[in-house]
Amino acid sequence: MGDKCVASCVSFNRDGFNKKNYRRFNISGIKKGDDYAAMSQALNRHYSRSIKESRALPDMVLVDGGKGQVNIAINVLKDLGIIGIPVLGIAKGSKRHSSQDRVFLNDNKMPLRLSKNSSAKFLVQSIRDEAHRFAITGHRNKKRKRLLTSDMQSIDGIGPSKKRDLLKQFGGIQEIKRASVEDLMTVRGINDNLAKKIYKHFNAS
Repeated sequence: MGDKCVASCVSFNRDGFNKKNYRRFNISGIKKGDDYAAMSQALNRHYSRSIKESRALPDMVLVDGGKGQVNIAINVLKDLGIIGIPVLGIAKGSKRHSSQDRVFLNDNKMPLRLSKNSSAKFLVQSIRDEAHRFAITGHRNKKRKRLLTSDMQSIDGIGPSKKRDLLKQFGGIQEIKRASVEDLMTVRGINDNLAKKIYKHFNAS
């Protein structure tokens, strides 16, 4: 979404959501809004690494979307030599209400016949919703960090070079915000006056 596309992968096993296996992917080099290309890139990166690191592959792959997204996943897995893993897709209905969600299996053209109260459908929806939550959280954090970093250049005397030196020394915007005037003065080119401006910028009550 927006100018920063983030894809997410969540994991679910017999015990529930397995958060240690969650992953986010910063998608780049694609046309804005190209959902197929974003999904293809995320799947390629995730499963290529799984193969390279000899990780256990899942019993089933669930993607957010309908027949098109399912076919993308099938083709990516096939290209990587991963055969025999079922691929499910969950697509929103015309009115985007959860009761109208449709679930597709592999390359079947028609969705599975699941009742509105189906526990299987509810499980698939829950996993889809968790992936959304995880992706949106990462997107918001990235956007917040970018805004804070850009905002630092509004300080008189701070240009791209000094911003880069500050980030390099402190490791991130949050560490710069917590730094004292004396700490800030340890950065090349940051004198007492400029250090006070930076400190005041982030700590004004």
